Amino acid sequence: LLLFLLPNEYDVQPDRWAKIPLLLLDLSNPAFLCLLAVMILLHIQVFQEKSHRNQREKSCNLPVHSSSLNNKKTFITNKIFIILCGLMVIFGGIDYLWTRPIPLETFSQPYIKLSEIEKVSISSWEELYESTPFHEDDNQGEYSYSLIAPKAYIVNQRGFETIETHKGEEYHSASSLEMAYFSTILSMFTRSIAEAQMDQFRTVNTKWNYHEITVPELDFAILAETEEGVSQMIALGCGKNTVIFYYSGLEQLENHIPQLATLIVE
Repeated sequence: LLLFLLPNEYDVQPDRWAKIPLLLLDLSNPAFLCLLAVMILLHIQVFQEKSHRNQREKSCNLPVHSSSLNNKKTFITNKIFIILCGLMVIFGGIDYLWTRPIPLETFSQPYIKLSEIEKVSISSWEELYESTPFHEDDNQGEYSYSLIAPKAYIVNQRGFETIETHKGEEYHSASSLEMAYFSTILSMFTRSIAEAQMDQFRTVNTKWNYHEITVPELDFAILAETEEGVSQMIALGCGKNTVIFYYSGLEQLENHIPQLATLIVE
């Protein structure tokens, strides 16, 4: 909550409530819900134990049926506790293994390739130079899931255009495309999640201008541009599905809307 709600002193467009939909996605994660249920059940067990102790202190001659009933409640509570702990471990393991970033070569979900946006030929950092820790996060996909958005993932891409000067020297111009996809259980969540993800993507030390675009077949299309014109964002929504892009480069995302919308329009 503190990470989401505390203001950032470098943010030129602060909105502490903007990321609440993403927080709700995290809270609806099955592993977290199992953990919450375990914590509640622990409190119930403590309360039951205190209640039983108080009853024993008040009278040593408790009715047989009362003692038997208490033991039955404790047995049921313990059984539920063990089941919830098992589910928490299972969902926690799935969450750990499933949501780790993986190279796009082995990523199975559909996404828009940066090379399809750029009009020039681009290469990865590894193709131009040797691997470096500074570019380990380039060109990776990451799965996510929750009860609100059972299918969700983020794809991060970065490419470099080789430019040769008139003196025969070479330098490289970088472009990047980050994409987030969400398929929600209800269409009422779609726009709020899209707006929250745009706020998550944006650079906080830059002012963004937002405006709506009317696009046939889409429920909404929101375009955001920096005043310097270096970066752009666009959020598209159709029914229960939404896709959000953050792009840095020379192309205009608005010109690629039909292509970008193929991910959510059947």
